[in-house]
Amino acid sequence: MGWPGQKTETFSIDGFGRDITVIPQRVPLPPGFGRARGYLRELLQYREIRKQFDTLQPDLAYFDRVNVYQAALTARRTETPVVWRVMGVPPAMHSMLELNGPVPRITRKAYRAPFSMVICSRDGSGGEQWMDRALAPDTPRRMMINGVAPESGGGSSRRDHGR
Repeated sequence: MGWPGQKTETFSIDGFGRDITVIPQRVPLPPGFGRARGYLRELLQYREIRKQFDTLQPDLAYFDRVNVYQAALTARRTETPVVWRVMGVPPAMHSMLELNGPVPRITRKAYRAPFSMVICSRDGSGGEQWMDRALAPDTPRRMMINGVAPESGGGSSRRDHGR
């Protein structure tokens, strides 16, 4: 399920300390655009992100897996630290590393953007191997169970893999 609204919204989360701005995907483009609809939607989404960046000047940008193109463009075109949350790595992301053609090449270039951090779930999907092959060698990364560091009763025991 996606974000329920269709407008960009800023709100606070108790205990977080900063406001959060969510930029939802806009209303789908008409079918007349054919296969170009997806690419146009990505560009329109990035345009909205850049508008918000210029207005808000955020301390950090956080993107989920499906927004890799917007995350990559933001990481390449701003000074703002960008965190990309991959979570699990589906088979399509593994195969993208082997495919030829313009879309796989663009996608692989997006994977190698200068992210400040990439977070991936330790869920058996081969995320660690995928990150080693897909990301730029100097990209900081974390493997985490369910994408979070578990808390223990006796201190901070983090079960993640970092570089």
